[in-house]
Amino acid sequence: MANPSITPQEVQERIRKEHEHLRELLGQISREMASHRGTPAKLARQFHSLRDQLHAHFVEEEDHGFFEQITDQAPRFGAQTQKLCDQHVEMLEKVDSLINQAELGDGIEPWWEGLVAAFHDLSRELMQHEHEENELLQKAYSVDIGEKD
Repeated sequence: MANPSITPQEVQERIRKEHEHLRELLGQISREMASHRGTPAKLARQFHSLRDQLHAHFVEEEDHGFFEQITDQAPRFGAQTQKLCDQHVEMLEKVDSLINQAELGDGIEPWWEGLVAAFHDLSRELMQHEHEENELLQKAYSVDIGEKD
């Protein structure tokens, strides 16, 4: 349930900070993968950490008022918030796949190439998803003078 005492600016700032933290974690994992420094077990742990953080972030958005506050503010965005929620499920499934790949990994080059490609695909998808969320925040909370006339 949305917390009416939280302002739109506080919601935006909280989401912005979570996005920043996730980008930092993605960058850290990406750097380790680029240099092939991580063992399969270490990568699996990092992917578990990524999954935990993503899950907590998605719960924050879905269950703690972010999407509800947007649809309360601007009901016309209900379909878009549902699409973003659906993407949450898909991204968590992709992280689960990365975890499985890492846990079954043998550390040889074809395994690395597949894992790196899958991770970069997920990273791009997550960045696009964040962009869509940020746009939604801007649309939902901006004052549209045309609607006020």
